[in-house]
Amino acid sequence: MDEALTVLENRQTPTAADKQFIWNQVFTCYESAVAEFADATHGNRARRAVKASIICYLSNALHGSLAASEKSLRRRFDEKLDLWRTGGRTAEALKDNRDRSGATAKKLCEPCRKNLIGAAVDLDGDISQAWRRLHQAKKFCEICARLWVFNVRSNKSYVPVSLRADVSPLIEQALVWRRGAKHARLASPYVKRDWSKTAPGQFSVCDDMTSDHAVHGRVELPLAFERNERGEVFIGRLEILFSCDERTDYPLAFMAIMGDPATADSPQRKATYNQAHQRMLILRQHDSVGLPHEGFTLENGPWRNRLMDGEGVQHINHWSSLGIAKFENGLGQMGLKIRRAMSGNPRTKMIERFFYALQSRTRCHQGYLGNNERLSKREVVQDFIARAKAGKEDPGNALFSVKQFIDIISQESMAFAEEPQNGDRLPGVSPKEAFYGGIDGHPGYSTKPLRQFASQVRFLLATHEREQRVGPQGIVFKLGKSSIPFWEHKTVLARFNIEEPYLLSVRAEGVEPFVVKAKVMDATTADKEQLAQVARDRASWARHGKVIFDTLPHPFRFTIAKDQEHSEEVREYGATYDHKLGEAKAEVAEKEKSRRSVQRAATAAGVEPRLTERHPGRVSKALQMRQRAELLRAAEGEIKITED
Repeated sequence: MDEALTVLENRQTPTAADKQFIWNQVFTCYESAVAEFADATHGNRARRAVKASIICYLSNALHGSLAASEKSLRRRFDEKLDLWRTGGRTAEALKDNRDRSGATAKKLCEPCRKNLIGAAVDLDGDISQAWRRLHQAKKFCEICARLWVFNVRSNKSYVPVSLRADVSPLIEQALVWRRGAKHARLASPYVKRDWSKTAPGQFSVCDDMTSDHAVHGRVELPLAFERNERGEVFIGRLEILFSCDERTDYPLAFMAIMGDPATADSPQRKATYNQAHQRMLILRQHDSVGLPHEGFTLENGPWRNRLMDGEGVQHINHWSSLGIAKFENGLGQMGLKIRRAMSGNPRTKMIERFFYALQSRTRCHQGYLGNNERLSKREVVQDFIARAKAGKEDPGNALFSVKQFIDIISQESMAFAEEPQNGDRLPGVSPKEAFYGGIDGHPGYSTKPLRQFASQVRFLLATHEREQRVGPQGIVFKLGKSSIPFWEHKTVLARFNIEEPYLLSVRAEGVEPFVVKAKVMDATTADKEQLAQVARDRASWARHGKVIFDTLPHPFRFTIAKDQEHSEEVREYGATYDHKLGEAKAEVAEKEKSRRSVQRAATAAGVEPRLTERHPGRVSKALQMRQRAELLRAAEGEIKITED
């Protein structure tokens, strides 16, 4: 009987079919229990004991769902048992025929019924208004119009109960399609998946999430906006890219992106991400906990691009004669599988479950705007943001800074990872326990760590190589909406580095690999409009402070790196590439150090900062000339003192 009751959807309010099923199971159990008792005084006493035991069990298990009291349940037992025995001991004999009794409800004719359903769907399910409009427009036939009394003055929203019950299911079914094919697909039946054959660390799933909180943070703007005092603070939502273990929901890595702050020439723009951000997330996961054993689960749309998938069909065949060995570009070419989630169906991405849990945990923190800012209307927070953007409030009075919010996201993510879950995938086990110790007989991170590339070939994840024919304007490397110009003198293989977006590694036939820097417009000859255009075209993800990585305190960090996993040619190029890149970065760092030194000296001398930014070389020479002049004056003063 316990097994029979577990299949009920709601044992407190069983349907007629549920009651028919329960009584059939009761009498089957009763007959099997009393079959061995003889028809005698002792046997009758034993049958009564079995009956009393079953009635007591039903009374406690169903709490009056079959009868109002135990006495009436006993009487109902005898009545149903006679019906069951005379009806051939089948469930059909216990069927309740009361649904066939009573008068037949009045219904609209089929054309009028279709008109009512169509009008209600057009009114987004409002049956009352559809009923009233059709009556007022005399769209019902004469017979259907006289079936019920229609009086707007007494009750204009009244619709007969039987009529509402008749058309409501069809209206609800049609309303799903009114919203669109995507919504209809989500509302349709789905197939439950079995995760017992998926191991921890086998696949990582990546996706983006817009935070529900407003934060504030400073972004280093381009030179064109350097003097705008109110255009450096971003106040708004972050765009966060996450990577989680697909089997256990354990958070592996994430990175947050700020939007562009408002300036004198443009309003604030929301945070957006591109393919470079996606690859930086993979790189972050690689450096912190390692790459999955098999691959990644990604959605379509912005996650289908060259940096993630490789060149694919976009490869230009007539350049294949270039006698230079080509290295891996996309994740698939590196031996990592890429599975695509079904477009427009969040059920295919298990990371959505993690997003819901994380957003639920962070609702208590300040700056919360809700999942839908327009519908939630958190007026207190929205009013404060408006005052902060107008410069009337310090954003830190009611909003977290970006770094503070990143710490909160990290803490809440790890708190979720340590909290036991109760679903089919994690029955009473926390994501951390399943990921580290294993689940369903599969080894976890402690037994089978994630893999990592050797140090010489890490550049494969941090860069992207493409064949480029050098034209009159050099190489214009386009990544998303960004265009960065480089130039040399021949057809080359150019490798773009997402960590150093203004340095390009170039390989040409018969030439040792070298690194070139982007040709950026000279601020001394450009006007304001040109500078503004350069600022808009620059890769926003390359700005200082625009991208912030997680602070997830992983309690375990050990990976497996195989030196022989890639060819000797790849490792040799990687070592040369790292050396050349290091030299270029050192040169850039030295220039930046010199620029800052000149800026500090100019500030101490009272030179306007704008002049220092636009003409650092001239300011440096002027300061040196001033220093020599002061030395000459000092020397001349000493000579006069000596002569006196």
